Amino acid sequence: MCEEANSLDPELERQRAYLRILARKHLHRRLWSRIDPSDVVQRTLLDAHRKREQIRGPNLVPWLVTALRNDLRDAIRQFGRIDEKEKPLREAIDDSFRTLNSWVAADASSPSQQAMRQEELLRLSKALAQLPEDERLAIELHHLNGWSLAEVADRLKRSQPAVAGLLHRGLRHLRKLMPTQE
Repeated sequence: MCEEANSLDPELERQRAYLRILARKHLHRRLWSRIDPSDVVQRTLLDAHRKREQIRGPNLVPWLVTALRNDLRDAIRQFGRIDEKEKPLREAIDDSFRTLNSWVAADASSPSQQAMRQEELLRLSKALAQLPEDERLAIELHHLNGWSLAEVADRLKRSQPAVAGLLHRGLRHLRKLMPTQE
């Protein structure tokens, strides 16, 4: 598997950051200790690598998004078999399924709207990938996943003012990396 992972074609590798953002956004944070979003993305990319001749061109990104959604569902289902002592975890699983279902509903928009949304998310994921790790993670957790400043501070093991500084610097860097299109 390691050899296969090292030989992913560049077209698939360019999608990694985008898929990682989607996986983190749609997987409830309480499940992150059991399901690593990066592992789910790796599984999706390896599957795409094996099927690369079937999914070239404009079908690539929609195929990857659908495959990621299915891989996330499979990973969540694995942890759906928990005992009642872990009630908060069951709630996290239910929340992730609700989020995934709303993700499916969002696909009902027109093909041009979907393409525009995917293009913007690709631009954002490329820009986020260029940020320092702490700035990127702070922005993803706070702005994309809706975590409070306190929750982000707890996750990053930093003070709230330090996280506010990371967010400020990260957004400033993003503005430079993503000038508004006219």
